[in-house]
Amino acid sequence: MLALFGLRVPAHRSTELWEDQRLAHPDSVDARDLDLVLFNNSNEAWGAHVAVVMGDALLHLCAEEGRPAIWSWTDFSSRPRYAHTIGLVRATR
Repeated sequence: MLALFGLRVPAHRSTELWEDQRLAHPDSVDARDLDLVLFNNSNEAWGAHVAVVMGDALLHLCAEEGRPAIWSWTDFSSRPRYAHTIGLVRATR
């Protein structure tokens, strides 16, 4: 999806995505549209769930709903399996 906007993200799993130093890792307060956000039930990037920032909401492939869903930041933090925001990853052009 990000390629449609001219952005590139390596084909990484969440841990590799988080550890890739070629990608920017801005603070959550600096989130921009199309940034990736990693969520997990701990502070570990391994096995983290990835969502895409869209304004004040987050688009993600939702196992609970069985389809892509748009949730708020609060929706994620209120669920134990996504309660920890690992951080943001910014795709490059």
